[in-house]
Amino acid sequence: MLPAESALSELFGGLGLKPDHHIVVVPTGANTSDFSAAVRVYWTLRIAGHERLSLLDGGFAGWRADPGRPLETGPGETRTGTRYPVRIDAAMRADVEQVEKAVAEGSATLLDARGLGFFEGREKSPQAMRAGRLPGSKHLDQAQAYDAARNGLKPLGELARVYAAVPKGEVVSFCNTGQAAATNWFVMAELLGRKDVRLYDGSMSEWTQDEKRPVETGPAR
Repeated sequence: MLPAESALSELFGGLGLKPDHHIVVVPTGANTSDFSAAVRVYWTLRIAGHERLSLLDGGFAGWRADPGRPLETGPGETRTGTRYPVRIDAAMRADVEQVEKAVAEGSATLLDARGLGFFEGREKSPQAMRAGRLPGSKHLDQAQAYDAARNGLKPLGELARVYAAVPKGEVVSFCNTGQAAATNWFVMAELLGRKDVRLYDGSMSEWTQDEKRPVETGPAR
């Protein structure tokens, strides 16, 4: 889950990051899981207040596919530590209390980014205490956004068609650990311009820790 502001400030400062840096997050370019991990890094930087952010389309594999592009080897450059001013944007994140309210009142679309087996409760992540999904949630496997042939996202027009199925209004994107859900957040919030999308970073790993919190299994209603 998202670390405390002080921990993020220390982490970013130790990397020598400054608010005016343009940060490019580089996936390996291997598969959709690797891509979603990179997007989770992107989301962490964005929610901490960093504005100049990009995600390298095609990842490192796409970069090195062109022999004309430069590569370096050996130890990376050492940067001087800084004091990074973290300012958490709470509107980008759904905490467990907000998710409990959404489940009870139906006040947001709960969007499950996992594969169908996890959504229906036929599979369970080791991080989750119980199989299943948030009650009343809808399913949109984040892999639908990914083009495996080029190890990057599908064209914007195709993404718009896929995500048109998500109802208007507030959306809470979740998965098992808040990683796969970052891809759905990224497509809707950063590419399609929806301002009402939150990432539930605790996801099913946090939700299922309390036996009183309900889970739903079986095909979608």
